[in-house]
Amino acid sequence: MKLSIIVPVYNVEKYLAQCLDSLVGQTVEDYEIIVVNDGSPDNSQRIIDDYAARYPGLIVPMIKENGGLSSARNLGMNVAKGEFIGFVDSDDWVDETMYEKMLEAIERENADIAYCDMEDYYDDGTVVYHDVTNFTDPLMVTCSACNKLFRRSLIGDAQFPVGLWYEDLSFVTKLLFKTDRIAVIHEPFYRCHCR
Repeated sequence: MKLSIIVPVYNVEKYLAQCLDSLVGQTVEDYEIIVVNDGSPDNSQRIIDDYAARYPGLIVPMIKENGGLSSARNLGMNVAKGEFIGFVDSDDWVDETMYEKMLEAIERENADIAYCDMEDYYDDGTVVYHDVTNFTDPLMVTCSACNKLFRRSLIGDAQFPVGLWYEDLSFVTKLLFKTDRIAVIHEPFYRCHCR
């Protein structure tokens, strides 16, 4: 399988359908969407069940006891079949061409990681563009795992640290120090809900 997208879910019933719609509509082929319910007490599981029924084989639903974002992502990585791994937070959404274009960039440049730009969407209608691919030091821009695509062989046995804040910083930093083969795409494929 080419690609696994891991989506941890907790108390996001308001946003989850938009997130999953953006993922099931990706223009890339040969991928899976691993949706990990991290013990969410709201109606998120009903939404996950609906998408799993409508998209069998594409949506891979999982349920676990609440353990936090890191443990949900780690569980997803443990079952992922893809040669490449992406992460999407369940209250965000992505452009339908995101993974196709990021995979093309990785393969064209023989890269281990691809970056794309991001946009923040606020409830008052404000949209803030983040040019996170125009960098000289990648650690100074963003260590979010969500605007990146990782080669599985680069990840190896790396895991998100459970029980720590800013878990992306630890995970992404380790991977950035393992390679200098990074492809960048100056397009805001990743969109965040900011509240």
